[in-house]
Amino acid sequence: FGGHRLIKVARILSQEHEVTVITHPLYRFTSEIKKENFKIVQTKGWTDIYDPLRSFIFNLSSKNNSNLCNPDSGIIRENVNENNPSFKEKIKNFFIKRIFNIVETFFAIPDSDWPWILKAYRKADKLLKEENYDFVISHYPFSSHIVASLLKNKYQKIKWVCDFVDLWSLNHLYPFINFRRKIDEFIEIKTLKRSDKIITTERTFAKKMQKLHERDISYIPHTTEQFEDS
Repeated sequence: FGGHRLIKVARILSQEHEVTVITHPLYRFTSEIKKENFKIVQTKGWTDIYDPLRSFIFNLSSKNNSNLCNPDSGIIRENVNENNPSFKEKIKNFFIKRIFNIVETFFAIPDSDWPWILKAYRKADKLLKEENYDFVISHYPFSSHIVASLLKNKYQKIKWVCDFVDLWSLNHLYPFINFRRKIDEFIEIKTLKRSDKIITTERTFAKKMQKLHERDISYIPHTTEQFEDS
């Protein structure tokens, strides 16, 4: 769910290894899942802080449109007439964005997907007990790194690789105020401390993370061809 870069990695790794991907519930392209050469395990139920609201809207809907429960539908963050909004719509959208920013500043730590942590951990823990996996890759969302950190703490022989397309507390488009950044920075350092390797997509990103974590950070450009060459 959202991990386009990781899908490419999984396809390449599955050519020579057994690969399992744990993901949010998938709502689109479900017929394509069987075509992949790797195992896909989906969690069930609510996975982010907005799911209760989506379910509430869905239950109130007279049309009973299943897309309202689908995070891809944009029902929570939808902007009306985005190409040419009226002045009234601009004011409305401004306040809506402000409200979401306040909510996420205090309740989306480290991101809005934190309810998924327990579900993903249970799935992964069960798989690690049943199968002999060699390493774990955490990718998206940031909550997945917390899941991987918990797994690494329990299964210390397993290698753990963190992959960042977008940086965590050092993100150049970081949307929150400074005290929230300090919280994310603290969680990031504590979480990634157990990791065996951290990878990002650009040299400048790697340098920024290197200063924060005081360790070597590698980078692999965000293209299919670079992964294949690597």
